[in-house]
Amino acid sequence: MMKKIIPILFSFLCFGCLSVKSIKNNSIPTAELGNTDYAIIASNYLESPYTLYVSFYDDQNNLIQRRTIGTVNPNKTEIFRYKEAVFFEAAKFNINAYICYEAYLNNNTLITDTNIAPPISINDLLFNYTRVHFSENSNYITNYNLRGFGEQKSIYSVYDESYEYTEFKLYDDLSWLKGTWRLTEGYGNDTLRFEDGSPYGIIDEYNDGDYKSSETVMVWISLNDFSDTFYVNSSKNKIKIVHPYALDPDVLIISYYEKVE
Repeated sequence: MMKKIIPILFSFLCFGCLSVKSIKNNSIPTAELGNTDYAIIASNYLESPYTLYVSFYDDQNNLIQRRTIGTVNPNKTEIFRYKEAVFFEAAKFNINAYICYEAYLNNNTLITDTNIAPPISINDLLFNYTRVHFSENSNYITNYNLRGFGEQKSIYSVYDESYEYTEFKLYDDLSWLKGTWRLTEGYGNDTLRFEDGSPYGIIDEYNDGDYKSSETVMVWISLNDFSDTFYVNSSKNKIKIVHPYALDPDVLIISYYEKVE
């Protein structure tokens, strides 16, 4: 059963989120892939669609305006890509402003597991992403601050123990990722379809032909706090992924994908 948020559960940071009817709900314009430097990855594992909104506050906790992000359908992950500058514009160029995301389902506010929609500094959007997740068992909104460009670009070649695969990082040339890849060995979704090899390019994931989820290249590489290692062969048609087992980091799980189209 969906929970209705009780007004007293709002933190003072987000009290303005209740002013639904008095604020114009125009949407924030999304960006083309080449201009994207911030994204929202919103997942919905509930039985009905929800609509995501964002409210802007100044450094005195006054509501500046409220805007629409979009609708997320059941069993789907929607990825909204933006030029971060449009958020600054919506915040009236207040560098101390912050934002607060809210999700509504059947006119009821969906609450996170902490009962409070976390505030996100407007300065924490550039080259980062925000994850929104609602399901029967877990509800959260989290902003991820990624490592700097220099840390995620290779400055020399690093090979795996076989010397057949070379490590690649988030800001390397990943244009070769575009296309469809199939799991040949190990653990993971059996098919990955890359829209593009750029950080905010979308990956659709499938198992046995059924859609499972979507994410971006940035999320894929930064998952597990960059503890995973990604390698590609010299022909750039095989990928090797090495990541530590969650219950025992000393145990490494290795998966292989091969490009099929």
